[in-house]
Amino acid sequence: MDESDDKIDDHDDQAVRDEMELQDLIYQLPFDDPMDVEEFLHIDDYLRSNEGFTDNEIISMVKLNDNEPEIDLNEELIEIISKKEALGYLDNLVVFFEHSSDVSINPNELSVLQKLRHQVLKFFPKPTASVYRSLTVFMIFLYMITKIACEHIFPLKNITHKI
Repeated sequence: MDESDDKIDDHDDQAVRDEMELQDLIYQLPFDDPMDVEEFLHIDDYLRSNEGFTDNEIISMVKLNDNEPEIDLNEELIEIISKKEALGYLDNLVVFFEHSSDVSINPNELSVLQKLRHQVLKFFPKPTASVYRSLTVFMIFLYMITKIACEHIFPLKNITHKI
C-alpha cells in the first residue's frame, strides 16, 4: 500500500465515525421515528423524488401545530391547594422551625415565613364583635363546666394531709 491508499482509508474511517456520531445526534432528537443518517445526508434527493410538500401544506402544518397547546409530559400537574391548607402548612413550618432543636434557621427566614402567614391570613374574613362575644361566652361556659367537674371528681373536703 502506498501513502495515498492510507490517506483514503483514514478518510473513509473518519467518514464512518462522523456518520456514526451524526446518527447518535439524530437519535437524540425528540422524534418518534427518526430517520437514519443516509436519509439525512441525501434528504434533497429524497424530497425531489417524493416532490415534498407544497408551500400551502407547510403553512397549514405550522398553523395546526401553533394551535395545539404544548404539554410537557415530564412536568407534573400542579395541584392548587386551598388558602386554609396553605395557612395550615405555614403554621406547621413556623412551629417546626421555632421548636426544632436539630434544625437551625436564620431569624430573618423565620420572619419571612411569619410574613407569608400574615399574607395568607388577609384572605380570611376578620372576626366580628359578635364572634368575639360568642367566643367569650363559650370560654366562660367551658370554665364553669371544668370547675364543676373538678369539684365532683376531686372534692377538696376529703383531702387530708398526713404529717
